[in-house]
Amino acid sequence: MGGSYRNRVGTVIAAVALLLGTATAQSGIQTPEQFFGFRMGTDNKLARWDKIVDYMKLAAANSDRVRFRELGKTSDNNPFIALEISSPDTLKNLDRYKQLEKKLYFQGGAPSDTERDEIFRQGKLVLLITCAIHATEIGASQMSLELVHHLATDDSPQVKKILDNVIFILVPSLNPDGQIMVTDWFNKNLGTPFEASGIPYLYHPYVGHDNNRDMYMFTQKESQHTANLLWHDWFPSVWLDEHQMGSNAARIFVMPATDPINANVHPLIYRWNGILGQSQAAALEAAGKEGIIYNSTYTNFWEGAMAWSGWWHNQIGLLTEVASARVAAPIDQVRAVPGRPAPAPGRPRPPAGRSRSRAP
Repeated sequence: MGGSYRNRVGTVIAAVALLLGTATAQSGIQTPEQFFGFRMGTDNKLARWDKIVDYMKLAAANSDRVRFRELGKTSDNNPFIALEISSPDTLKNLDRYKQLEKKLYFQGGAPSDTERDEIFRQGKLVLLITCAIHATEIGASQMSLELVHHLATDDSPQVKKILDNVIFILVPSLNPDGQIMVTDWFNKNLGTPFEASGIPYLYHPYVGHDNNRDMYMFTQKESQHTANLLWHDWFPSVWLDEHQMGSNAARIFVMPATDPINANVHPLIYRWNGILGQSQAAALEAAGKEGIIYNSTYTNFWEGAMAWSGWWHNQIGLLTEVASARVAAPIDQVRAVPGRPAPAPGRPRPPAGRSRSRAP
């Protein structure tokens, strides 16, 4: 199936299109391409975490729609950050909206029916997107730069409507230490036979890939920062956690996941997972994207991972899994022909495509 490292970044951008909108930006801030010297998703190019942080600070300093926050330090003492993005008027009154959201989530006691209805009338939808907890699944950390620029600079009616109604919280990487490790290893080996090789150590200093299994124990600093953001500072109603999967099958997984469901989770959470996941799929297909799966591969029953742990807090927790390139290097792939066996060696093959991180 055609596509690449560029396809991955482009598909991730399209996957959040329903939740955040798309339009043409009117630039008042340096674009990521201008800042980094290459377009996000360009083959064999990666933005490193320290420079990502610098760009997010730049965007916040030059836009009244963006606030930059350092939530603490990582295991390796790198900044763990979040951005709060909304209309200027909303950001000026952010504490008030926080209190409304906390009341909605029973902080300080259950809201009365009158209080609840008032929150629905006066409050905002609080949406959290978290990126790249698994450091080799690096595309979302790159995508986040263009997304922030887009929301900070675009003056279209669609984006203005979103900013007026949504408080968007973005965590560009849940694993900044690993993002640095993977970027440095890839750049060190670029142009050699080892450019797409795995790093020879854990991409989290202590738990590696299992950093996404820590949302019931909170043993790691990054999990603790995330939990404080979610259940002490903000109580987002919708949480999308962006991942990547293998490269040789579907292009993206969206919710819902597979049955059985867990009886300890309110059925409306599962229902909303399906509604919003299928809305993402519809937006992608309307944009001409292919290879979208759901009700497959990932389970509805286990809630130990990031966004799915929100189900225990009556938060709509969504997962996307986008097909991977070789970190930032493209992959040549062959489109499968249904009902036809793979060609024998030396026989003609179906037309090949190049899998990248960004769609054309």
